[in-house]
Amino acid sequence: MLTTALLMTSCGQDITEDPKPSKGLVALQLSSGISVSKTRAFDTTWEGGNAIGVFTTVKGDKTKITKSGSLDDANIGYQINSELNTYNADADTCTYGSFTPTSQNKKIYLPVDGSPIDVYAYYPYNNNVSATIPLVVEIPTTQTLPNQKTIDVLMADTASTTEHPIDIDNPEVKLLFRHVMSKVIVYVMPGVGFSEADLAGEKVSSVQLLKQPKDATFAPVTQVLAITAGEHTITMQEITDSSDPDYATETNYTIPNTEPAETKKIKHTYRAIILPNNDTNPVATGEGVRQIKFNVGDTYYTYDITEPFESGKQYIFAMRLSATGVEVTAAIKDWSHETITPNPLYPQE
Repeated sequence: MLTTALLMTSCGQDITEDPKPSKGLVALQLSSGISVSKTRAFDTTWEGGNAIGVFTTVKGDKTKITKSGSLDDANIGYQINSELNTYNADADTCTYGSFTPTSQNKKIYLPVDGSPIDVYAYYPYNNNVSATIPLVVEIPTTQTLPNQKTIDVLMADTASTTEHPIDIDNPEVKLLFRHVMSKVIVYVMPGVGFSEADLAGEKVSSVQLLKQPKDATFAPVTQVLAITAGEHTITMQEITDSSDPDYATETNYTIPNTEPAETKKIKHTYRAIILPNNDTNPVATGEGVRQIKFNVGDTYYTYDITEPFESGKQYIFAMRLSATGVEVTAAIKDWSHETITPNPLYPQE
């Protein structure tokens, strides 16, 4: 799964019943610097006001939350500073700013006896989450860019990724975040017998994902996503902003096996952030299969989804209209933003 690193630094602050270590108070420092694999709190960049929740436990024991003085190191909020990260499109790199505690009185310190810890983190931060109360996730049935940002859940841990112990002598840690949700992209484009004008404007008014679960909980320490069974219709967001990394309206696609070869443009691009699911797991209830449904004017088309939607993956469906129906090509990638020219679905021949 796609990962990214976040630079997080902290400055000393008073806490209740400060411990008395020989080295003085040593705060946990989460650092990275530059990441080529870029993700964030929604796709590619951290934004002002983004906050994550951080937990620390005794090394190897998720049931034992550590303490800083009398305070449990559970769901401690860290928020990005105003110096936001910058993205260099040419170099495909992100340079990250720093995070500070959201509360003046809550900050994580390393155990004074030198014992090692594990670190767990999640996004988006919610004050109601605890070691026993998970994050509540509700997928919006009509998706927009603002509500997609609130459900793009990220998780990170150091239990299996840190090369050295995290303790009072080694307070610097790299957190590698990964997506918990799945992402679906749908391209609608003309094929043989269709012109770009046939799909222009609002002739395609909506694209929907049918029979999807929408309710779940996520436990940041155990990293368990518990999905509630259900079948709901998710109306996808149409992407019209050319600055959006998923925007692909102006990309040319060459239709294979045509004489002469035809090159057409994607006319509509849609996106949805959804819960991982497939047709065989317990969240699929009732009869029928999951589908993609869209219209061209008053005519509706459906595609039966056979791909399992896995955590941290993005699924790209190219829906190509032809005189004989709809041809669909599906691609599965790690959740990233790779250049899609040359076309990964219909390569230039």
